[in-house]
This record gives sequence, C-alpha cells and structure tokens, in this order.
Amino acid sequence: SIWAFYSFNSETPAQDFMLSDGSEVTISKNTKFVYDSLSFESTKWIKIQGTAEISTKMEEHLLIETQNGFLMLEGNSSIQMKELPNNEMKVFVEKGNIRWLNPSVTSEELAITSGEKMLFKNDGKTVLFNHARRTHKPFLIFENYMNL
Repeated sequence: SIWAFYSFNSETPAQDFMLSDGSEVTISKNTKFVYDSLSFESTKWIKIQGTAEISTKMEEHLLIETQNGFLMLEGNSSIQMKELPNNEMKVFVEKGNIRWLNPSVTSEELAITSGEKMLFKNDGKTVLFNHARRTHKPFLIFENYMNL
C-alpha cells in the first residue's frame, strides 16, 4: 500500500492546518504534527507531539495519538493540549466530549467533557484537576494555551 505521511514541525509561534474533513489543528512552535493524507478519510488519525488546539466539525470525529495514549474527539469538539516533560500531558476540553485510551496501561476509556481539565501523569494514571464549569472564556484557562 502507498502511504503519504506528512510531518510538520512548527518553527513559527502558531501554524494552522485545515484537514480534509474540516477539522482544524493549530500547533505552536516546536510541535510536531503528522498525518497520512491517503488514509485520513477512513482512519481519522493524526499524531501530535507538543502543544496544539484541535477542533472537529459536527458530524466528524478525530483520533489523536499522543505520548500518553489516544484522544478521540467526538463531533463538534475542541481541545487544547500540551505535552510536558517526563511524559506528562495537560488537556482542556473547550467544548464537546472526548475519550482517552491508553491500551498499554488499561483497556478502559476515560470520558472527558466540556470545561474539564486533565493532567495525564507519566505512570499511566490520570488526575482530574478541575471539572468545574467556567463561565469565562476557556481560551485563557492555562493563561495562554500556547505557553502552558
């Protein structure tokens, strides 16, 4: 089979991508973004290493591979994510619902909904460090999401 992997390393403060299904990915400086353009419509798979904001359209879903497992964004969802040193990761769900799965750690999925922030620890455990709904713009939830 033919693979057409595209790998982008952002050297600018922010770089935007529109995927063929309408999903949007914004990566920050020193973030790596990989996807296969030939199989994307069937797999909906991308890989992110670093800091990104990702959103899906109403009828679409997206599977994001990270150093801490997989994030599945359901339709009309938006997240901010940042990988931290020591294989830790922060995720903030701006809107919608996502699921997290790390098959190397557990067969169970973790559901995360709008307004929730998660810290994924390097031992494979997750810690919900804030699930209170916010009325102010979640865009500022980590002060400036690109500088988490």
